[in-house]
Amino acid sequence: MANYYDALINKYRYFTGKRTVTTECLMSLPLTGEGSLNSTAQGLAAEIKTGEVTDFVGTGNPLNTRLEDQLDIVKDIIAKRLAMVEKVEGIAFISAKRERLEALLAKREETEMSTDDLRKSISELGG
Repeated sequence: MANYYDALINKYRYFTGKRTVTTECLMSLPLTGEGSLNSTAQGLAAEIKTGEVTDFVGTGNPLNTRLEDQLDIVKDIIAKRLAMVEKVEGIAFISAKRERLEALLAKREETEMSTDDLRKSISELGG
């Protein structure tokens, strides 16, 4: 689970491929492209992979732990942003469908649906 508290207390910084940003600034980054959340996550994953050290004593590698925490935070923000995009797309879909149904209602004579059926469909979409 993403530990935002540690990120804020320890002042984590993330390299986006273009610049270094704070944890708070991650939410304003685009999902894809140069300097995005995706490129940030890819950079962290590459750092973790190249810095992996097998620990036979159990003390762990503090750098890898921090990088893994940072990656968890970036992945959490990506998941939340994707959910927001999905919600917005759903709202846009419903809005477009409502507009189409209202146009059909206006041209009732050109469709096989009755006026009552069209009104019912529109009201089901919250209009």
